[in-house]
Amino acid sequence: MSDETLILESSQIINLEEEEEKYFYIKVNDTSGLKRNLKIKIKSIPKHGQLYLGDNVQIVNASLLPQTLSFPYENGFFMKYIGNLDYFNEPYQMAQSEDTEEVRFIIRTSNSKKSSLQAIRFNIVNVNDPIEITSSERTKSIKTLSSLSFDPHNCGQETWNQRCISRAMIDDITVKDVDQNIDFVRVNVATSFGLVTLNKMYLNQTDFASCANRTQLEIDEEITWNCRGTGIGDTSMTFIAKPLELNNIFKRMTYESLEEGTDVILIKIYDGLGGDCLSRFEHNQKYIQNQYSGRMTVHNNCTTSEISIPINIGKYNSPELKSLRILPFQLIIAFGFACFTIFLFGVLIPCYKEYVTSRNFEQDDDLVEDLEDYDESQDERFSIDNDDNDYSVSSICSDKVSTFSEDDSKQEDNDNDDLLSFESSFDSADLDCQHEENLVEMVEIMTSEKKQVKTTLFR
Repeated sequence: MSDETLILESSQIINLEEEEEKYFYIKVNDTSGLKRNLKIKIKSIPKHGQLYLGDNVQIVNASLLPQTLSFPYENGFFMKYIGNLDYFNEPYQMAQSEDTEEVRFIIRTSNSKKSSLQAIRFNIVNVNDPIEITSSERTKSIKTLSSLSFDPHNCGQETWNQRCISRAMIDDITVKDVDQNIDFVRVNVATSFGLVTLNKMYLNQTDFASCANRTQLEIDEEITWNCRGTGIGDTSMTFIAKPLELNNIFKRMTYESLEEGTDVILIKIYDGLGGDCLSRFEHNQKYIQNQYSGRMTVHNNCTTSEISIPINIGKYNSPELKSLRILPFQLIIAFGFACFTIFLFGVLIPCYKEYVTSRNFEQDDDLVEDLEDYDESQDERFSIDNDDNDYSVSSICSDKVSTFSEDDSKQEDNDNDDLLSFESSFDSADLDCQHEENLVEMVEIMTSEKKQVKTTLFR
């Protein structure tokens, strides 16, 4: 049965910083009035640090300390605690609340009476350490991005493989944080002209919104930066995240560029307090959001960690683009064909027309026969009237009518030798009207008599 008159009068909570050497004083009392000599027996030692008696005597296991404390118990003795490297228990997440650092002991009397179990707890606050970011990525080489070079099957963020030539996959970036991922950090990713996309599956672990306009926050210092970008196709982006979650955010990060040249992906992580890092207000807000408990991390400054990944971007020449090199030859062929067409319809056919129309015919049948031939070549329509060797030639277009007539019957020989030439008929009748879909052209050779028999040759 424990003796409740034996009590510890020292402080039962020792606050210190990570890796700090902390002396504390052990003082006990016996309230029974029996003036007994007292001793301290260590029952358990701290799990994450070293315990010393005085300056140099390390206590490595449960043991009875040599000091004897006598009535009136005014004097005690010093002990020392040194926390392990990078160990802390403040601030901590709720799941870590059982992780306590303490020394347990009992107070004993000379006649083997003992107190209940006593404990001195060490609350060790985190001291911020710089983030470590590394990458084994060497220079990446890709081709410029275009609608021809992009391959969605082989260039997808989850389906990317070596057959993708327009997008670089960044798959080996490691971020380490000895501060147990407690404090948020600012992250900046920038290129000269390329487009960077973070891992889309983990964009929910980034925060672009809360820091987009920091002038609206309760920050008691000069505002030198704001968050920007979206994490998808950005030349430059700034966001807030937990350090260890960056391993997911950067995994399978991609780079692509519309321009040729040499570029660099520069990643900077700002870890600490003030200036280029988060403000005290922002750290406090993140603690509340993430249910952190205890004292805040001690930030002595704002540190920067960075890596750079070189990218070479070459011009993409697709098979389609290469085939354009023969384009001048194709243009020559097309130009030649156009010239031939113009020559055919602009020179040969008019010459044929002139040849036909300039002929003199001795008989009407010969004239009709040539008109038939001419009609087939021009796809025109002709009507011929012939009586007493008196002819007229008319051309009817949709918007004009021209007529020429000559009375051949007045000639003394009364034959067709001096029949007007087809050429003069065309010239006078202005039959060179254009062939259009809605135009109708008709050539008639008729007598001067109004009422004659009319023979339609073609329609």
